Amino acid sequence: MHKLKIAHVIGKGVWKERGDIHDVISIGKLVRKNDGPDEVKLII
Repeated sequence: MHKLKIAHVIGKGVWKERGDIHDVISIGKLVRKNDGPDEVKLII
């Protein structure tokens, strides 16, 4: 369930910034297992 929430945060953040699928993949590689939504938003 945690992975799904993180994926949602990444997708929503990239969509908001007018990014593309390559940005989603790059951000997904930077996120660590124990990162939460706040850390993901900082990466974006």
